Amino acid sequence: MTAHCFEYCRMLLRNSDPDLYLLSLFASSDEARKRLWALFAFYHDIERVRLAVTDTHMGLIRLQWWRETLEAAKTDPGPARAGRYGEIARALALYGNADDFAENAGLYERLLVAREFDLEDTPPADEEGLGLYLKENTAPLLALASGEKEEAMADGLARAFGFIRMVRAVPLRARAGACLLPRSVMEESGLTQEIYGSARYSNELSLCLKNLKKYYDIPKEKMNSGLLQKCAAMTDLQARRLARFGWNPYDPRARTAPFLAARLALFH
Repeated sequence: MTAHCFEYCRMLLRNSDPDLYLLSLFASSDEARKRLWALFAFYHDIERVRLAVTDTHMGLIRLQWWRETLEAAKTDPGPARAGRYGEIARALALYGNADDFAENAGLYERLLVAREFDLEDTPPADEEGLGLYLKENTAPLLALASGEKEEAMADGLARAFGFIRMVRAVPLRARAGACLLPRSVMEESGLTQEIYGSARYSNELSLCLKNLKKYYDIPKEKMNSGLLQKCAAMTDLQARRLARFGWNPYDPRARTAPFLAARLALFH
């Protein structure tokens, strides 16, 4: 049963979130890799709440379920939860212990609160608002994954990583009627909700993303964590790929940098 829950998380990431799966492969040991599978599967699940529900109340219930599950994991290594979310919860509980969850409770809570914002369907007003949203959605994840204190991470990595994930998810979000692009930048780019909601490429969408990119450049400073270094390198390669194809998230060629795994393996 123990092996099954980690294998479930691994396959979920491999099939549905290849970026996080790829990062997990650079973990320092098998045990560390299992830990990342559990953590990233949890993150993938709450990230998709807005895309999976049509009712705000249902989304809040699902996030509350996770709060209660994380609380239970402090004392029970195998929470009695049914379905696929139970496999993720079991994996999370098995890699941690009460002290771990107590120490990092604030980081998990910030991730859940950030996903509550998704359910409001209110885009950020400006670039500053988007930057705060991206940081709250990704900085706690990177801190949990790397074991680094958030203040020790390179400034801007969380925003840049979150920004590229957001851009690559535009097709999914547009089809679900969810938009995270700042209203001010949309207006400057001539991108209306109607154009965005058509869920296809437009010059206005490309211009909007180009105008935003300058606010979320990849940090240049070296990081102590090997995992964070890989994350920065992957984000940079994906940003370059998107730029090459006109910041068009609907172009399949822009979505995957060729030989990404091999290129990251050679990166030091």
